[in-house]
Amino acid sequence: MADSKGARAMRHPIWDSHLAPRISTLEHQKIIVLRKTIRPDPLQFVITAIALEFIPLKPRVQTFNFIRRAQVAFDEYVLARAAYRKFFSDRDPVFYLDTLHHFEVCLASAHQGHEALFEMTGGKFFDSKGQGRAELNWRMNRLYNSAKHASDFIKRASFKGDMLTVWISNDGLETRNEKMAFSELTEILGDMCLAASILAKSYIWRKVPVPNFWDKPGRKRVSVKQ
Repeated sequence: MADSKGARAMRHPIWDSHLAPRISTLEHQKIIVLRKTIRPDPLQFVITAIALEFIPLKPRVQTFNFIRRAQVAFDEYVLARAAYRKFFSDRDPVFYLDTLHHFEVCLASAHQGHEALFEMTGGKFFDSKGQGRAELNWRMNRLYNSAKHASDFIKRASFKGDMLTVWISNDGLETRNEKMAFSELTEILGDMCLAASILAKSYIWRKVPVPNFWDKPGRKRVSVKQ
């Protein structure tokens, strides 16, 4: 299928230097849908925490904020995915910026949620020299900090003239030094929101079995040791 007039216009390399690196070469990538069944509800935790008067104050505050951040991350991911599709259907750069904004808020909420969760155990959720999730969380941390400190990146010796500190590429989300595939972000959010949903319903404190959060046959089942 031939490119539309708008698509051909977005192929001009002027956009790469004046809007986002390599936006002219951007192709539509698959972004996985998050299951609605794992969208956490912080108010549900509030209600159950009122009923379960024995949850200590500090973990109650940390849990509530983890669940709240997980919900925001989930919602922003949904909005980012919708704006991403809109960008490719309309080829209007305003939807590229919308997509990036929602991904940045999603990353920030995911990072802050992990901070709240790991404060409960006193552990560290990322490791630059680790493997698996620890290394993936390290890249999340780097992307988050790049977006957070966007105002002063032009002062750095490493500044290469990019208009953005974090951008969308064919590989996912990217900076000059880090990359995170959309599938990796989905993995982080899926696990985070599933944990937040379980905590929101207070299964752990109530000591009751965790039900299946997947609403289609063949999906993995949740197994939580209590």
